[in-house]
Amino acid sequence: KLIAVDYGYKIPEAVAAYKRMVGDEKVIMINGWGTGDTLALKQFVNDDKIPYFSASFAGDLTDPSKTPYNFFVAPSYSDQLRAWLSWVKADAKGKTPKVAFFYGDNAYGKAPIEAGRRFCKENGIDLVDEEIVPGNFQDATSQLLNMKQKGADYAYVNVTTTGVSILLKDARKLGLTTKFGSN
Repeated sequence: KLIAVDYGYKIPEAVAAYKRMVGDEKVIMINGWGTGDTLALKQFVNDDKIPYFSASFAGDLTDPSKTPYNFFVAPSYSDQLRAWLSWVKADAKGKTPKVAFFYGDNAYGKAPIEAGRRFCKENGIDLVDEEIVPGNFQDATSQLLNMKQKGADYAYVNVTTTGVSILLKDARKLGLTTKFGSN
């Protein structure tokens, strides 16, 4: 039996739905979704020993000693960012690459950023800018101009698909030559 719940990315609703599914419905596994709610539910999942497959790939969920019932179907957001930064380092062909991060002011957006900062520092990549974009933004011109002023050759975008397309459209409109990546 498949039970569908739309909690609208609201953590209290996700917790209530989880408790109802585990307590009343007696589910044997959960296919979750968002980063904020998956992080909020991790202790419940551990305590209840419920296999939890999520579309959240936050690095905080990858340590089996801390979250043994959280399973990934793709690399963590942190691994995705580190892989892209490895490509940046190779693409720069011996020069020190200048990188910017664009991310949302939410659990999903912030999830890989600290890992990216560490990777840059440890691998000789110059992180020159971080731009936080608001939820449901419709224009990224000011953030892109900030990045341009700081000389970023590469930019990683950690927002949803709509936000990525807005950023790329605005970058094209500004004539930027920055190489973009996203998860």
